[in-house]
Amino acid sequence: MRANSGANNHKKTNMFRSRVNARYVRIVVWSWRGHISMRSAVITCGGSGGGGKPGFKAQFWHNIHGLHNVHQAKHKVRNRRATISKTVDKIDYRSTGGHWHGLNGHFRDNWVAKFEGYLKIARSGNYNFWTNSDDGSWLLINGHRVVNNDGLHGMRWRHGRKHLKAGQSAKIEVWFFERGGGAGLHVHWQGPGFGRRTITSGHVSTAHGGGKKKKNVLVEVQD
Repeated sequence: MRANSGANNHKKTNMFRSRVNARYVRIVVWSWRGHISMRSAVITCGGSGGGGKPGFKAQFWHNIHGLHNVHQAKHKVRNRRATISKTVDKIDYRSTGGHWHGLNGHFRDNWVAKFEGYLKIARSGNYNFWTNSDDGSWLLINGHRVVNNDGLHGMRWRHGRKHLKAGQSAKIEVWFFERGGGAGLHVHWQGPGFGRRTITSGHVSTAHGGGKKKKNVLVEVQD
């Protein structure tokens, strides 16, 4: 056989806005009277499935005065743009009279933080959550408050429990405020098959789904 070398040969391909990483390629080829005609190829590749980034989405507001509890802190920042927004691997900040790693001198006193993400739940069962904070903190799962560590106080642990189902991405929110003095925050969990530990980027992502989906891309070639 020989390839068709006619003068009217042309090639059509999809134009991509970003790089495509192919995992599988299927090429369909026909032959007719000694000519080879490649009509199409289907590429199965990784695509954005809304999985977001590993870790927590973190927002920080500074210069928030007169704080006494988390409810008040949430109300004060409700219509304000965060001073700093970033992604963090974990919520694990030891108590300090200065500022946390990744922040600056504006975050010594009188500020608010919010962390949110989606937990990957591998097994159904009861999951335990803890916060250790100075000053106050809340931990919510799917909009329900599970840990209440509110108020003005030094570092202390508080605990709560929630039943979660395998396969779901449970939304986690942690609110924190600092009025004055030392500031620290640690968030732990424990569930079926694993002991108490810090929640890290291996188990939480910034958007629902937590992974990438496959998609088919048609690439057509005509002779």
